[in-house]
Amino acid sequence: LGFLIDRFEVVRHNSMEQLLLFGRLLQRSTNLDWCFTHHPAAAGTFFTLMLLGMKFCSCQRQGNTHQFIRGLQLLEDRIYRTSLGWFSRQPEGYDVNI
Repeated sequence: LGFLIDRFEVVRHNSMEQLLLFGRLLQRSTNLDWCFTHHPAAAGTFFTLMLLGMKFCSCQRQGNTHQFIRGLQLLEDRIYRTSLGWFSRQPEGYDVNI
């Protein structure tokens, strides 16, 4: 995940093809919300991926990408839904015996 974040920072200003690949990767990643673990130790990784998606959406809005605005809005909505959906289930593997 760290590699993807670093790569995004490099290509965000000059490579539309790689940005489209990032968009597709984020679409597929947020489409599979059922396969994310809800273990508390995985929360950091999960929300780092969601943060990368939000950075992607905000970066694209600043550029000259008016033809992709609908796709960006859908991706942003999907990221919000996936992020909030993470809280809809109880944590897995976290047993508190008080």
